[in-house]
Amino acid sequence: MKENSRTKEIYGRKRDKIVFATFFPACENTHLTKEVGMIPYILHRDFGYDSYIICYKNGDYPHLETKVLVRMA
Repeated sequence: MKENSRTKEIYGRKRDKIVFATFFPACENTHLTKEVGMIPYILHRDFGYDSYIICYKNGDYPHLETKVLVRMA
């Protein structure tokens, strides 16, 4: 694994950001404004992480469009 000050090379791929993923199958819209959603959000906002929440589609997620900057996978 090679590393320099800006870009990390992991398994032959260059990554500019660290990836943070939360696996929470039961995640619903209300969880996005609680710890489950706020930890990835803060890591993205303050430290530039590529943050994801991995879950089933348990309804609509309007908070994704208005309050948080986390991707759902």
